[in-house]
Formats: sequence, structure tokens, C-alpha cells
Amino acid sequence: MSRFIPRGYSPLETLRDQVGVTELRQQLLAGEEQVVRYDEVGGHLHAMLPNEWLSDSSERWLENGHYGFLHRWDRLLIKERKPAAASVPRQHSDKAQYVSPHIELMLRAIRQFSISEVLPTGRDPETKQLISKEVLRDYFLSSRLSTGAEISPNLANVMATLCRPPEAMKGGNKRV
Repeated sequence: MSRFIPRGYSPLETLRDQVGVTELRQQLLAGEEQVVRYDEVGGHLHAMLPNEWLSDSSERWLENGHYGFLHRWDRLLIKERKPAAASVPRQHSDKAQYVSPHIELMLRAIRQFSISEVLPTGRDPETKQLISKEVLRDYFLSSRLSTGAEISPNLANVMATLCRPPEAMKGGNKRV
């Protein structure tokens, strides 16, 4: 296989060696970096979506710098950032931003149940499973907003869905 790399891309190993596998995976999940699979035989580039980094195999792909499936191994390349965009700092406002009472309650639930994006730690202490949508829904139904208002069942259901990481929304938890 050739070691040709298309213009605008660099080997994944370059960034991986700088930030490490765990940090790179978090950046990819957040969409901060863009990786493509490069078919060195056909010369095709295939974009990888952030949710693909939820796969159990993703750490192996990052460590090896290749994406394997069936009998092929595509090289992983990272899209180079444009210098102008990379040097522009994010603008942060000194003014406090408004957070609705619903968001405040959702953030409180995320903290209470220790829910995190990459490796969800919010697990039921008895079953060791991820906190279910039903547990979160019940939490919201039993809580009140900072305004004193109650949460409707439909709104509690939506809030429970939005608090859980995408990995937990796939299902697969076994009922006990």
C-alpha cells in the first residue's frame, strides 16, 4: 500500500500522539475533530460521524490508526484545521446567560446521578446498570421547578430523554 495522504489531511497518529487516545476520542465524540477512513486501494475518503466513536472498537482504531472491517483496513486520517479558524478564540460573554428552570432541574439531575457523556457513570447502585429513563422521569415528577411549578408527565419524559447520553438511548439494558 502507498503512504500517499490526500491534501488537507494528516495521519491520525500525529494528533493521537499529542493528546492521547482518551482525549482524542472525547474530541471526536464532541465533533471537535473530523476523521475520515481512507481506502488506500481505491483512493476513497469516507467521513466518520461522531457517534461512531461510541463503539467499543473505537479505542482500538485510534491506537492502531486503522479502521478494520471484513477483510479491509482503511487508514484513519484527520482533517487539518484551517489556520485562521484555529487561531480565533471562542468568545465568552462576561454576562451570565439565562438558564431556564427546566434546564436547571436537568443539570441538577445530571449531577445527582453522575451522568457523563463518554463513559456514563450514572449507574443504579443495586443493578449496576445505567440510570434508566424511567428513574429520571420519576425524579422529575417528584421535583419542582425553581418557580415552584410541578413537571407534567410528558415534560418529565422529554427531560429524562435529554439528560441521558446518546449511548444510553440505544437501549439494551436488561430488565431485572
